Amino acid sequence: MLPCDVRGVVRIYGPPMSTITTSVGLATGIDSAAIIDALIGAERAPVVRLENRKTTLEQRQAGLQSLSAFVSTIQTTLDTLSDSSVYEDVSVSIPPDSGIVAAATSQPQAGSYSFTPVRTTSTHSSLSRGFADSDTQLVGTGTLVLRKGGGVADEVTLSELNGGQGVRAGTVRITDRSGATADVDLSAAHTVEDVLEVINAANVGVTASLGSNGFVLTDTSGGSGTLSVGDLAGGNAAADLGLTTTASGGTLTGSAVYALGSTTTLAQLNDGNAIRVVGGDDITITARDATAIGVDLSSATTLGEVVDAINNDADNGGKVTASIGDGRLILTDTTGGSGTLSVADVGDAAVTTELGLNAAAAGDTLTGERILADLGSVLLRNVNGGGGIGTPGSVSITDRSGASATVDLSAAESLSDVIDAINAAGLGVTAAVDESGLGLTLTDTTGSTASNLIVADVASGTSAADLGLVADVAATTVEGGPLDLRTVNAGTSLSAYAADGSAVSSGQFQITAADGATATITVGAGISTVGDVIDQINSASIGVTAALNATGDGFTLTDTTGGSGELSVNELNGGDTAADLGLRGTVDTSGTNPVLDARRAVVVEIDADDTLDEVVTKLNTAGAGVINASVLDDGSAFTPKRLSITAAASGAIGRFFVDDGAGLGLRTTTEGEDALLRVGGSGGPLVPDSDGTFTGLVGGLDIDVTAATGQQTTVTVTSDTGRIKSGIETVVSTYNAFVSAVSDLTRFDSETNQRGILNGDPTTLRVKSRLDDLFLKTFGTSNSTIRTLAEIGITTGQDGNLAFDSARFDTAYQADPDGVEALFTEATTGFGAVAESTLDAIVDPFDGLFKIEDDALSQTVSDLEERITDLDALLEVRRIRLVNEFAALETIVSSLQSQQTALDSLAPLAAPTSSS
Repeated sequence: MLPCDVRGVVRIYGPPMSTITTSVGLATGIDSAAIIDALIGAERAPVVRLENRKTTLEQRQAGLQSLSAFVSTIQTTLDTLSDSSVYEDVSVSIPPDSGIVAAATSQPQAGSYSFTPVRTTSTHSSLSRGFADSDTQLVGTGTLVLRKGGGVADEVTLSELNGGQGVRAGTVRITDRSGATADVDLSAAHTVEDVLEVINAANVGVTASLGSNGFVLTDTSGGSGTLSVGDLAGGNAAADLGLTTTASGGTLTGSAVYALGSTTTLAQLNDGNAIRVVGGDDITITARDATAIGVDLSSATTLGEVVDAINNDADNGGKVTASIGDGRLILTDTTGGSGTLSVADVGDAAVTTELGLNAAAAGDTLTGERILADLGSVLLRNVNGGGGIGTPGSVSITDRSGASATVDLSAAESLSDVIDAINAAGLGVTAAVDESGLGLTLTDTTGSTASNLIVADVASGTSAADLGLVADVAATTVEGGPLDLRTVNAGTSLSAYAADGSAVSSGQFQITAADGATATITVGAGISTVGDVIDQINSASIGVTAALNATGDGFTLTDTTGGSGELSVNELNGGDTAADLGLRGTVDTSGTNPVLDARRAVVVEIDADDTLDEVVTKLNTAGAGVINASVLDDGSAFTPKRLSITAAASGAIGRFFVDDGAGLGLRTTTEGEDALLRVGGSGGPLVPDSDGTFTGLVGGLDIDVTAATGQQTTVTVTSDTGRIKSGIETVVSTYNAFVSAVSDLTRFDSETNQRGILNGDPTTLRVKSRLDDLFLKTFGTSNSTIRTLAEIGITTGQDGNLAFDSARFDTAYQADPDGVEALFTEATTGFGAVAESTLDAIVDPFDGLFKIEDDALSQTVSDLEERITDLDALLEVRRIRLVNEFAALETIVSSLQSQQTALDSLAPLAAPTSSS
């Protein structure tokens, strides 16, 4: 017999890797599998009904979920329309080739704004003399210093003139003594130097220069008429510049436009060296009757407020009167006492010197030192790092023709006083600020070589020596060298002290003295000035003393421990605080009292074996983030390689002054200048910006100056309803898609008796009804100007779909933008608030209508799946029983067949036999 399994399946073995199976019993010939499947299939009818029910429920669930998605989209879009910021959107239009690019950044008000791009920004750069190559030729030795400040020709903006009232833009007509005229447009002038340049470039015989407190015009035409200046077209520029005065012969000396007054800010005083206040009383004035008057100057920002603080102090009572006169503060004692009127700083405050009140009183009057220099100049008290002129006196000058003169500089207070006195001496020698802008130069104009050019102090005076002018040379020029104008003092703020013009980072650094002692210095809250840092270092008491430096551009650390180690400053916690202060580094202690000089300058020592490439490397290391150095090849035949130094920052903030102690022949090729933009009409202010991007000027606009057209252009800002209309269109299209989906899912075809999966579904009908009502409601309050969606173009058609009339919306918005906004955003009663409440009840993820129905359907589907699983398990048991029964049948039949075969084989043996 062939082998078979219990189900009567016979396997007939053929060639390898193949089998033949059959469900027909070999003994009975019955297809048991078909019979079993038929029996189970008949008994499974209830399960099939349950599965069909489950499928129907899942289809309903999917249908409701699709409708929920439509409603959720409507809700999300209405949330956007309910946000007031969407109604602040604007569009900005600007004429082509206007020289500016405008962008709205902070919801500007709609309107038209006028701008005139006057100047683009430029980046400061210098170029050296030529060298044969950059990698072998040695460049010399010396110290190269690039200073962030210290120029002795002070740049005064026109906004500082006339007590801070500035100068109105306009065109002036200059008529020289020959009768020639020139119309000079001063609308692009930002500084007093700009005014001089424009006038001196005009085609008229007049030279402009600066006087002590105004402008001076000198006629060079040789005519005998009247030198005059007048405003054109009703302008005021000439009057504001003080140039409408009457000329005296060939000179027109303008009226004073730059003088110390009550509106002069403290930042303008003392060449920009700030006062340092400490909270509470900052100075003590001791009257002649010994009354001590403590004055708090912490809230003063102008000189007038300083005067008021002194005069109105509760301790004063009229005993000492402060006033302003002749470029200085004056204190007058009225007590009648016999003591000495004096002023002293309180605690760590640094006020008296900066306000010039450290002068000695004469009887009842203390006349302070001058605290505002002449126009375009600086105070002598601030040269030599703030040491000034040691002993002011007379200077003897001999020009190269042999002519001599003694120039009295004992009363000079401003560098311009020195220049004017030398130039008025009647010699063939002229004084001027040198090309570097850091000091003075004397030039012999005689053309003679009979004598050396000689400059010497007279008697005990030190004016010539302190100005660097002492000389006895067979040359036509004497270069005084850098005067080291003080630009950093105890009151200098840390807010823009870092080398790149940013604030000093908060953090900690460690000072290690030569004997190994250490101190941790923290710069953070309460540390706001250079003086604060100096005081904190000195209070550490580790034998390292901090003080303002001798070059006036920072401070020093001096090690007095006598240790054999190194004086070093290192950052803590990965910060940049010490670097921002210019302090990070190490100093050899081989000398006595080693000093670490924290200058606001890039200082490079050029050694005898340095090439141009090596100088570039040193500059880029020392000036990282401040300057960029490179080698420029100018293409010349013999000395094409030049050192190029460019500021890292554009505009005036990146400007640097070169002290070329190595003789590299560095000259300024481009002066760093801020971009200039006139805001408003021709009389509007001229605003500077270092990178040419003007932020938040008017109406929330940002303006980039791309070209200095000098032409007024109008930027138009209009309301941009794009996002509003797009949101409305999304609501309309999504709602209509919802309506279409509802129609399809709830359909009934009477001819075919076919029903949509949600036909008669109560949740669907309830949601549809609520949304229909929502779009037809009246919103707002009785005070609302727009109360229905139809008023802004949203209407409901006969088919239940929404329609949006864009033109009608535009009309409504133009007529009443606030009303449209209120319709969507008004709290509680606005469309947005009502819709939020309605839609939230429908699609809330926890208890919305769709969620409740979805949970119920999910539970029912789960119950059906459980019942189906149970019934299928019972049917499987039934199947196994049937399989076993058929297998038993096959076994019985097979056994009977075997017996029958055996009996058949015995039949011949039972037949009768015969005998012979």
